[in-house]
Amino acid sequence: MEATDQPPHISKPGSKNGTINKDLIRRQLEVPYYQSATDNWDEIKFDTLLDVLKVLCEEAMTRSKKHLVISWRFQGHPKAVIDEIYSQYRENVFTYEEAPENFRRVLRDVFQSTEEGKWLFSFLSGQVWDKWRRRARKSDGKASVTGTKTSMKGSETSMKGSEASTKSTKPSTEVGKSRTIGVKDLVNEHNRNNSVVPSCIYDYDPTALPSGHSDSSRYL
Repeated sequence: MEATDQPPHISKPGSKNGTINKDLIRRQLEVPYYQSATDNWDEIKFDTLLDVLKVLCEEAMTRSKKHLVISWRFQGHPKAVIDEIYSQYRENVFTYEEAPENFRRVLRDVFQSTEEGKWLFSFLSGQVWDKWRRRARKSDGKASVTGTKTSMKGSETSMKGSEASTKSTKPSTEVGKSRTIGVKDLVNEHNRNNSVVPSCIYDYDPTALPSGHSDSSRYL
């Protein structure tokens, strides 16, 4: 591959149900240009390349997190928000420096090859969005369990207080006897992971974005 070669246009891979995956993307990129640039994906690994693009996409989405609502599908957000994220994603790709030049060039080339229709961006942003939504649901579940445990502990304290009051009205021969009301934990505490759901998915101004985007269908 000559330094002056331009990356070829790569259209969105077709599928029966309209969705795509990593295998379909890789087959779509099996063209002489990329076979030469990556040594048939031996010198530059396809999975690594796609992972880096996904990270750069997630960084762009995080920068616009104040405009995002987790209950919406990602592509259901206003076009201005999506365009802002895409622009930042593009900048991230072209300013990425944490890899050898050959890898960075292929990274930029793949971006340009798939720029028409932004189909690779749609795939990557959808992957990130699904991950954020899973974490949000998991976080909601933990919050619910914590609230239940707090309520149970409050009930236990109330029961102990009632018991103490009852004991104080019994004859003096009862003094010194004790009764313990035990309440088992409802769940075991799990180790927290390092992944944090952006706070934007809970704290947002619903008046800042138009209504009618509550559709939770997939992004493609």
